[in-house]
Amino acid sequence: MKHRTQNIHGSVRLLQILALLIFPVLILSCSPAEDQDGSAGTQAGDSISRQSAPEDPPAVKTATIQEGRLRSSVFASGIIRGFEEVILRAVNPGIITEVNFELGERIRTGEVILQLDDHIADLNFRQLSREYDSALIDLESQRALYERGSISQSAYNQAQARVDGLAARLEQAGDALENTRISSPIEGRVADKAEGLIPGDRISAGTRLARVVNLQRLRVELSLGQDQIFLIQEGQEARIRISSPRGEILGEGFVQAVAAGSDPQTGSWKVIVEFDNPRPEILKAGMSAEVEIQSDVERLQPIVPTGALIREEVDSIFLLREGTAVKQQVEVLDQYGSMAAVRSAGNQIELPGQRVLISGLGNLNDGDPVRTEDRIAQMN
Repeated sequence: MKHRTQNIHGSVRLLQILALLIFPVLILSCSPAEDQDGSAGTQAGDSISRQSAPEDPPAVKTATIQEGRLRSSVFASGIIRGFEEVILRAVNPGIITEVNFELGERIRTGEVILQLDDHIADLNFRQLSREYDSALIDLESQRALYERGSISQSAYNQAQARVDGLAARLEQAGDALENTRISSPIEGRVADKAEGLIPGDRISAGTRLARVVNLQRLRVELSLGQDQIFLIQEGQEARIRISSPRGEILGEGFVQAVAAGSDPQTGSWKVIVEFDNPRPEILKAGMSAEVEIQSDVERLQPIVPTGALIREEVDSIFLLREGTAVKQQVEVLDQYGSMAAVRSAGNQIELPGQRVLISGLGNLNDGDPVRTEDRIAQMN
């Protein structure tokens, strides 16, 4: 009996050991299947989720196409000149006796700014005046004798010739005397004064003495290229802007002249803009100015930003229609800066008033839905 009880206890102990060995094996064999089932379930869920959540249409910005002029204005810069400028020179040689002007001084019309020694010129003029007066008296006497037949035609002609010759010499003497007084033919300010103008010094004929500029009315000389000159006509309005430490100075004027031909050296065309000096106490000749000329020569055309163009073998743009991007082929007529003038290929549709896409074009295809995120921009 005792022996049988020991056998039973031994069998139970053996079963317990076997159970401990088999249980982990069962756990390991079941775990991968559960993981795989769980993973498969998760993947299936993700696939269903992706299929059930549609992608949002790409966001774009638009602008309304309007008719306009691609080059409504022509911009250029140039140097300010006086509308009236004169360079004063010595006509005859002589010795300076008076210098009556300084740099920047205001000069009146006819005012003598420099005097040369006129002693000899004055004596010569007085002498010829007396000879001329005497010759006139003699001519009257010769005419009376000729009319009575007392002298010949030849004698009378000699008297007349003497008067004519003295009249010519007297006129030259008067000019020589007048040229000893250097005066300005215009009113203005002295923009340039020659150095070394000292009383007692001798100057030669042709010596440059001064430059006088009328600053009440000014002009700006511009040099324009071929693309610009097509847009310029005489009489067009112009805005002039001059920068200064005291702030911008603005003026209004007009195109006074357009060159008939280009400069052979630069290939540019000269255009002159004339305007009243808004600040005569500040603006001087030689300052630089920026000029905007209002041009109405170019015809009105549909205008779009160059960023809206899709450059391909045939250029195109995207138009917005009921939340869809519609590709429209266009012809680029002209381009200036960041804008382009276009028309639909073959003039199929009228572009003004249409909304054109100006951003988000990278991966866009014809017919794709889009959503706008802007207020409609107007292109002037």
